[in-house]
Amino acid sequence: MMNINSSNFNRGLIINAHIDIEDLNGDPKSFDNEDVSKDSKSFVNEDMTEGLKSFDDKKINKNKESFNQKHIIESASPKHFSLSSSYAEVSTNKCSNLYKRIEEDRIDLHKSYINYRKLDKNKSLNTKMRIILLFALILTIFGTFSSAIPVERGDDEFDGCARIVKNYINDLKENKTNIVIKYKDVKDCYLSFPFDLKRATQSDVNQLIVDLKDAHTSFLPTCYSAFNFKQSILLYSSVNSNGYQAIKVFYDSQDRSNVGCEVTHIDEYPALDVITEFAKKYIKNSRDLGVRFNMALASLKLNYTNYAVINGSFALRTNLPEKESVIYNLKCSKATKKLERPWIITFNSDLNVTFTNFTDSKSYYSNVCLMKNVSQSTVPKKAYILNLPIEHLEQVEIKLSLNDVNISYIGDFAAVYKIGELGVFVIPSFEPNSNDTDIILGLTAKFDSFAKSGIVLDFTNNDGGYVVLSQYVNNLFFPQKRAAFPRDIKINNIMTFFIKQAEKLNLSIADITPVNTLSYSTYKPFNTSDEYIGNNQFTRGGVTTNYSNLFNEIYENSTLLDFLSTWKFPWSNKDVIILTNGACGSSCAQTTQYLAEQAKFSTVSVGGLFNRNMSYSSFPGGSVIAVKDFYNDLAPILTNTSINLPEIPKNFATEISMKSLSFSFSESYSIAFPNNLTEFMYRPATYRLYYDEKSIFDPSLLWLQALSALITLESRFG
Repeated sequence: MMNINSSNFNRGLIINAHIDIEDLNGDPKSFDNEDVSKDSKSFVNEDMTEGLKSFDDKKINKNKESFNQKHIIESASPKHFSLSSSYAEVSTNKCSNLYKRIEEDRIDLHKSYINYRKLDKNKSLNTKMRIILLFALILTIFGTFSSAIPVERGDDEFDGCARIVKNYINDLKENKTNIVIKYKDVKDCYLSFPFDLKRATQSDVNQLIVDLKDAHTSFLPTCYSAFNFKQSILLYSSVNSNGYQAIKVFYDSQDRSNVGCEVTHIDEYPALDVITEFAKKYIKNSRDLGVRFNMALASLKLNYTNYAVINGSFALRTNLPEKESVIYNLKCSKATKKLERPWIITFNSDLNVTFTNFTDSKSYYSNVCLMKNVSQSTVPKKAYILNLPIEHLEQVEIKLSLNDVNISYIGDFAAVYKIGELGVFVIPSFEPNSNDTDIILGLTAKFDSFAKSGIVLDFTNNDGGYVVLSQYVNNLFFPQKRAAFPRDIKINNIMTFFIKQAEKLNLSIADITPVNTLSYSTYKPFNTSDEYIGNNQFTRGGVTTNYSNLFNEIYENSTLLDFLSTWKFPWSNKDVIILTNGACGSSCAQTTQYLAEQAKFSTVSVGGLFNRNMSYSSFPGGSVIAVKDFYNDLAPILTNTSINLPEIPKNFATEISMKSLSFSFSESYSIAFPNNLTEFMYRPATYRLYYDEKSIFDPSLLWLQALSALITLESRFG
C-alpha cells in the first residue's frame, strides 16, 4: 500500500459546419469548426473539434486532381512493412505488386472522398460521413488483396518473439522472481513475424479511429496489444496561487524523494508541452483537450471503499512507445536531477496471453494474432467496449485534512461523506454489482439524514455503465416523466429486417427490443416494431438517412419507479453542485448533462489547462456495442430465418484479432436544444478548479472549494 499523506423533435436541422453550444446562462450559441476562438474566456475549447478532423486536409492536396502517389504509398505503409535486411530479403516483384494494390485501393477511396467533398464545398465534412468513410477504409482493407510473405531466419537472434521466451526460460532457471521483458525484443517481435497487409494496416486504422476522439468507437488489434508498457514515475499537473502551471511527480516507485519535484523537461522538451501534445495525438476519450490532458496524468479514483491511483495514459500504454525509455529533468527543492527510466513491460492483463502461448514469431502470429486462438479474460464490459486499459489499481491511504467526517457506503455504488453540514456523494461508476433498488433506496435514506447546507456530487473518473441506472439516478435528483435524453438509431433495410424478425422471435438487438422500449412521445412501450421504426428522414451533411422514432430505455423495476414518482428531492438546485475532472463518460455524462441542463445544477471541472474552460463530461453518445456482440445478437435470428434475408455486411471481426472493436449504434439529443446531438454539444463547467500539491492527494479540499463556489453562487443570485 502506498502512503501519500419530452415529445418528438425535429432532428433534421443539424448544420454540418456549426455546432450549437450553451453558454453559462443556458443560451445556445454556434461556432464554425474552422474558426474556434482561442481566447481563454471563450466557451469553446481550442481543441474540442479536433476529433471532427480525422481526415487531415494537409494530407490531401486539394489543388491537384490526383493524389501525390508517393504520399499514397507512404501513408498506406506502416512501419511494420519495412523489414530490415537482417530479417529477410523480400522479392522486389512481390513488394512492387503489393504496393500497387495498396495504391489502387487508396486512390479509389480518395476518389470517393473527393466526390463527397463536391456535395458541399463551403462546409467542412460532416462527422458522420467521416465515420462512414473510416469504416469504408476498414472494409476496403479487410476485403482486398492480402498476402503473407514468409520471412526466412537462420537464427533466433533475429526473432524478437523467440528472444522473449528464451529470456523467460533463462530467468526461471536462475530462480529470478522479476521477469524482465526487453523493449527491443517486443519491438522486434512485432516486426519479425510474416508480413500481412491486413494485419500491418490495422495499426494505421487504429490511429484514424483515435483521431475521431470518440470513446465509443474503438479498434485495437491483439497483435499489437499483447503487452503493457508502464513508467515507474507517475505525473500530475499543479497550478499555484500565481497561476503557474507545472508538471510534477505524483509517485516514483524507485525513489520516493522525487514526489513533488517539478518535471521541467521530458525527453529534452518542456514537460507541459509534451503532455499536451501527447493528449492531442494519442488520447481519444474526449473531444476536449483539457479533459484528455487530465487523462494523460495520474489521479485518484474511488475503488469500492478505498481510493486507488490511476496511472494515466502517458505512464501506462498498450501501444508500443517510440523509444525504450523516457528522460525526465527534475527540479527539486535542493537539487536538479536528470533521470532515465525504461519502460516496464508486462503482458496485457485483460488478454489471456502469457509466455506459454508462443515460442517464436510463427507461433506468436498463430496464437496471438489470429482471433480464433485468443480468448479474452473476464473484464468489465465497458472496459473492452471503450478500449480502456485494465489497471491493477493500487490502493492508497488517503488522509483527509478535515475533522468530523462520517463515512458510509451505498453498496459498491457510492461513498457518502458527511462533513459537518456538508454531504458528499462520490460515485465512481454506473456499473456496480449492487442492484438498482438498493442503490436508489440507499441514496434517499442518506438524503434524509443530511442537513440542508449543500451537497457535492463527485463523479471524478467515472467511465459510465448502465443506461437504465443513469435514468433512475436522474429521476431521483430531478423527478419528472421523461428523465433522460431522447435517443434514436439509423434505419435501413437490414435493420428493418432484423428489428421485425426480433419482434417475431421475442429477441433483442444491441440491447434494444422495440416492444420493451419507451416511446419518447407517449412514454409508453411501443406496441409494434413499425411504431419503433417510424418514418423519419433527415439530411445531414448532404446525406439523407432514415431514423427511428425517439425512445428511452424501459424501466425494469416498476415498483422502484412508483416510489420515485412519489418521492421529493429535499433540496433545491441551489444546494447541489457537480464536481468532475471531465473524465465522466457515457452514462455518467448522460446523468451530469441531464442534471445540469434540466435541474440546473451547477458544475465545476477540475484540472486541465490553466485559464481554459473545460467540459465537465465526455462522450455522452447514445449506446455502444462491440461488433462481436452485435453479430452474436443476429445469430439466433439468422438461424431461425431462411427467407428474404437481406445482404448482410461481412463480419470482418472474425478475420482479424482484436482486443476491442466497437461503435455507437444510437444517438441522444438535448431536451433544451432538440436539434442538437449531445455528443457534439460543448458543455463547459460553471466553475473551474485546479489541482495543487495538496488537493491532488486530498479530494476533500476540492469538495470544500466546490461548496465555496456553490455558496458564492447562491449569495450572488439568491
